[in-house]
Amino acid sequence: MGKISRKDWFRFAVALPEEGDVESMQQILDSTPEHADDLLFGTRPGPDNGNYSAISYSVWLSTLPGYSHAKDVVRWLLTKGHDYDIWCALALEDEKGFKIALDNNPSLVDAKHSLFDMKIVELAESKFQDILIELGADISSPFTQIAVGIDDKTILKVGVDCLINIKDHRGSTFLISALTAGRDSLACKLIEAGANVNDPDGDGYTALEMACVHGCTQSGVKLIDMGAATGKLGKRRGLLRLAIESDHPDVVIIKKILESDASDLNKKIDGKSLPRWCEDNGYIEISTMLREYKKQKLQIN
Repeated sequence: MGKISRKDWFRFAVALPEEGDVESMQQILDSTPEHADDLLFGTRPGPDNGNYSAISYSVWLSTLPGYSHAKDVVRWLLTKGHDYDIWCALALEDEKGFKIALDNNPSLVDAKHSLFDMKIVELAESKFQDILIELGADISSPFTQIAVGIDDKTILKVGVDCLINIKDHRGSTFLISALTAGRDSLACKLIEAGANVNDPDGDGYTALEMACVHGCTQSGVKLIDMGAATGKLGKRRGLLRLAIESDHPDVVIIKKILESDASDLNKKIDGKSLPRWCEDNGYIEISTMLREYKKQKLQIN
């Protein structure tokens, strides 16, 4: 049986997981049963020059800001016969499954690229990092040290001595790694030490976007003041919406974005105005601030 067309595979394995649309994925499976194996288990080139199946793409997607719904896609794909591996355990925050996966494959603890240096672990809860440390994982990499919380002074010295703008194997600078780990004070010190504020990571995301997404207030304000660039994610959604939709919407950063550029005020999330969406999600202070800015904008015009 021939492989399904690239277009149809892309819709199933990439486009629909981005929307968390499991029902549409099931419809595609039902309509082309002869291609079910290729849809579910076939691989195609994807992020970071790797080959991805539907589940590995969804696992990767679940680590990115604003894509927590990809975890539901992972759960659904597991019901279709995929193996439950270490990456699934991390994506689903399954501590027991993570330990079992490591027991079954102890070489993962000292993999060529430390598990700590993978974005999926940087974004995972600290309990997974603790398990790896207990099992003797190498934490000598400065990128790893950012993820596991070693003090700012030590990391900053390593960063400066090793050329502050070097990148890890996934294309993240020290600055972006610090922001991804939510280490606001370290990020500020890296900026002051001369880190390149506009260098995107391997996925096209910039330091400013990571500051907005991870609620790094001080560094976010510094980056906005410096006119730092918006990368792929911010251009697609708009920086204001990105900051509002983050897991840690920060009043100070959002106010700073509005003062810098309020052109995104009329954008919508799930068909709702930004103030209404904030109000419905319990961000009353942000909702009030957005309404005030809208009023001011109308008065000026």
